[in-house]
Amino acid sequence: MKAIANEFYMNQTESYASVAIVNREACEGGKVSLSDFKGRRSCHGGYLTAVGWNYPVKYISSFYQSRHMNDGEIITDFFSAVCAPSDFNGMGLCHGCANKNNSCFSNGPYSGNSGAFRCLVEHAGDIAFVKDDTPILYAKEGPYNQIWSTKLANEFMYLCPKGGCREINGYPGDCITQGLAEIKQLTRSYLGLSAPISKTIQQWNDDKVKIAASNTKSVPGV
Repeated sequence: MKAIANEFYMNQTESYASVAIVNREACEGGKVSLSDFKGRRSCHGGYLTAVGWNYPVKYISSFYQSRHMNDGEIITDFFSAVCAPSDFNGMGLCHGCANKNNSCFSNGPYSGNSGAFRCLVEHAGDIAFVKDDTPILYAKEGPYNQIWSTKLANEFMYLCPKGGCREINGYPGDCITQGLAEIKQLTRSYLGLSAPISKTIQQWNDDKVKIAASNTKSVPGV
């Protein structure tokens, strides 16, 4: 088998694979959107990072088009508490972090994509901005689960940009799929953690072909 194409979910020249993750119960009882999280608590993997900060800020800033505000003012006005760690002392926004002594730095428990997801898992925030595969990797059943990974991926949902939620049983393609892109990487490199599964399936198919060929040769006149 060879990987030849994949779905892309947004304008890849302008955006990164950044998604918003919320608790499943937040999606119950009607169509929810990001604006419904105004006044709630947010988890960002890092201050001024692409996934955790720049893209969420750009999206939320559309709610403030008539006001001149910097990114920090926009986020702190929109959310009641923010956890956005930074490598530089005093740069991060950490009044929303559960452990104010060390959560504001890159080595803190709520730093990075996994840290922002942990922030949501541990109820330090109500919404987390992370890379799209973060909940799949770090949930309780995920391949990179941690001691704090006490919840299953299906206890959370993707929050779609235009409103509504999507199950976390793969990438958030049902929110914003825009087309197919050619895969130029080697298949093994593209599949990453899935490569062993692909190899197993390929071997299984090869074995079936060999068995079928062997059976064919044993039948006279065929």
